[in-house]
Amino acid sequence: MVIYTVEIVVPVDIQTEWIEWMTTKHIPEIMKTGYFNESRPFQVVDPETPNKVTFEIRYDCKSLDDYRKYRDEESGRLAAMHSEKFGEGVEIRRRLSIPMQNPEGKVVF
Repeated sequence: MVIYTVEIVVPVDIQTEWIEWMTTKHIPEIMKTGYFNESRPFQVVDPETPNKVTFEIRYDCKSLDDYRKYRDEESGRLAAMHSEKFGEGVEIRRRLSIPMQNPEGKVVF
């Protein structure tokens, strides 16, 4: 299993519109690609950021190969949709996690 996490910091004044768009349009569009088994949205409560709200969407993917196909074939288009809708006022960070594979915590690809 691979967990693709997208952390998004949203200005408070657009959070309602952003949540509505993400839950009705963007996340369903990502799920329609077929590369992910599940999506789980979260609101980050600590640390707090003044005048901003942080959200985290975790997407479960079957394999690293599936994630790479998503990244290479779909992510550019979907990221552009988000940028077009919400512009530069939103901060985005992405990370990829997999279960630890050995006692030392080193992951061998």
